[in-house]
Amino acid sequence: MLSDNKYKLSLPCNYNYPEDAALFKKSFFKLPKQKVLTLRNALLTHNGLVFKENILPVWKSFYFHNSHFGNQLYRGFLENLVSRYGRNTPPVKLSKKFDYLSIHTPWFNYYHWIEDSLTRLFLLDYNNLEDYVLILPEEYKTVSFVEETLKNFRFKGIEWLSTGQHALIPNLIFPEQRVFCPNYNPSTVLNLQSFFFEKYMVDINSKKGKRIYIGRKNARRIIQNENEVISVLKSFDFEIHYFENSSFKEQIKLISDAIILVSPHGAALTNINFMKKGSKVLELHKRVTNKNDHHSKVYYHLANTLNLKYYHQLCEPVNPEMDFFESDLIVDIKKLNDNILHMIS
Repeated sequence: MLSDNKYKLSLPCNYNYPEDAALFKKSFFKLPKQKVLTLRNALLTHNGLVFKENILPVWKSFYFHNSHFGNQLYRGFLENLVSRYGRNTPPVKLSKKFDYLSIHTPWFNYYHWIEDSLTRLFLLDYNNLEDYVLILPEEYKTVSFVEETLKNFRFKGIEWLSTGQHALIPNLIFPEQRVFCPNYNPSTVLNLQSFFFEKYMVDINSKKGKRIYIGRKNARRIIQNENEVISVLKSFDFEIHYFENSSFKEQIKLISDAIILVSPHGAALTNINFMKKGSKVLELHKRVTNKNDHHSKVYYHLANTLNLKYYHQLCEPVNPEMDFFESDLIVDIKKLNDNILHMIS
């Protein structure tokens, strides 16, 4: 940490100049202070945007990232107007008797649930949440990782918003978002790790030191030459896993035993939250191949926040016209072998 809201970024352990110079230019990131707001007569849109006094936007319910901010603002005001003046979607009016808690965001997947929703509980007294009714979209109700993570917290109750439904809330408790996607609050991230280590009785002093590869099935960004990748990794005593059918607890238990983790960019890397300090992670990600493409450095920043040793490997896309988040990858096997040798040396 360099100052109250400025955090140092270490270069990847296998940083290669000049190839990596443009990708890893920043030596620090800034994190605006996150507060817990108490709002009266707030409007909460179904996808998590907040307006105080029903009309004024609460800026830290938005992401300040490229074009996303403008899109959110437009959508938020549109939803606000429709809910206030439309005939078919009047907002539900919630009780004055309770304090409602909002933590969901316009983006929903495993990564955003862990990093943008659950971490915000740790801005509160997370062991004493019984005074709050958590409010969530009903679509979350049947999502296994939502159900499994939430059962570790004690709320007064959960209010489920019907599909497309917004809410007028007399008393809303709103822990602010971090607003910049790659930038993490070390306090909330580390408290989340400690919380689940305690809940799932993870031995933080374990010396198991597993080497683990997490692949992707039935998803975007699969490794086209994965059989070759697995062959190399098995020669270095790596275990091969896929998390599609693993519970949240099973994932934490496995990842917490890993001293080295290799995985393509994707949701599985969210679980580096549960690697112990000093462990190593290698992210396989796409080389930029078109003018509209850009890298995501969320796991590079997260590894720094967690004091992990971060490695990366740029991979060729199967289709150069597809962007970072879509294209399947081809891994350079020689480079992978060299990176593993570097990691275990």
